[in-house]
Amino acid sequence: MLSSIEGWLTIKIKPRQEKRAKENLEEQGFSFFFPNISTQETGKKAISTKLMFPGYGFVNLKSNQSLISINSTFGVSEVIHFGSYYPVLQSNVINSFKKIERLCVKDPIINIKAGEEIIFQKGPLKDLKGIVSSVDRKRIKVLYTLLNQSHQTEIDISEVKLN
Repeated sequence: MLSSIEGWLTIKIKPRQEKRAKENLEEQGFSFFFPNISTQETGKKAISTKLMFPGYGFVNLKSNQSLISINSTFGVSEVIHFGSYYPVLQSNVINSFKKIERLCVKDPIINIKAGEEIIFQKGPLKDLKGIVSSVDRKRIKVLYTLLNQSHQTEIDISEVKLN
């Protein structure tokens, strides 16, 4: 029975109408989630964000909300169903997608250049200062002094911060 459906439903979004669907679902008071992932093409600095499931999203239907409202929302093609059966996703599935989304979203590109002073944020060199000797995409080479001797290490750019 349609009126007894409650929980996270999968919706099909009309082509290139994600923004419109989000705006209209929000206006109607629906909780929704369109998981994104960020990617960076090899050799390019720009990071692009795309839907994890292109053409699909999730809406949390509450007992006081109408399934028909979702189906008639501008930007939404339909609620996914199999005959009269509407599969409901458990909250832990949506939470897993949210966790994956957080892991897939890359940090904005940090503009660290050779010659700049940094501070290590992790590992055995934590809080130690160093000088960037070279930058290669997401990794940098850092010169640092430990026990009155100079050393060089290569480290992920996310493990340092500018001083």
